[in-house]
Parts: sequence; structure tokens; C-alpha cells
Amino acid sequence: MSALAITEAVDTAWAEAACERPVDLRLASVSSIGAVRPAAAGWQLTDRGIAVAVIGFISVFVIALVVLIGAFLAVPNEPLGAPVPAVAAAVAQG
Repeated sequence: MSALAITEAVDTAWAEAACERPVDLRLASVSSIGAVRPAAAGWQLTDRGIAVAVIGFISVFVIALVVLIGAFLAVPNEPLGAPVPAVAAAVAQG
């Protein structure tokens, strides 16, 4: 359906009415917009954002601690020695 057909099908009498007063377009000054925050202010987190950041940091810390403890416990107490001579001889003959 073309734009012309849509225009003819829809009542557009409102679009042809004259404006009550002409619109005066001007750029708004900074003072009329409101107080501008200085760039040096940094981030301002909400309470929810702070909670997410703290929970994220704590979870990463706990995961690192679990990995560190698991790696420590994975090391055997006794050194790995040479295989028993009888097993080594059986492997060499096979």
C-alpha cells in the first residue's frame, strides 16, 4: 500500500489546520536545562549497583579460594617414586 493511498484512506483534516502560534526554535542554555554534573565526579552507583559489585567481588574471591585450596590438596604427601621393579620387568617383557 503506498503512502498516497494511506493518506487518501485516512482522514487528515487535522494535519491541514494552521498552528495557533508559530514555533520559535532556540537552543536551550545550560542554565535552563539544570545543574550539570562535573566530569570529575566519577561513577555514582545506586544501592543495587553497589550490592551487585560487592556480591560479584565476593563470589570471585570465594571461587579463587576454593581453587587454591583444591590445588593445594591435590598435591600428594609422598613423592612419586619409580615403579616397583617387578611391574617394570613385566612391562619390559611384554
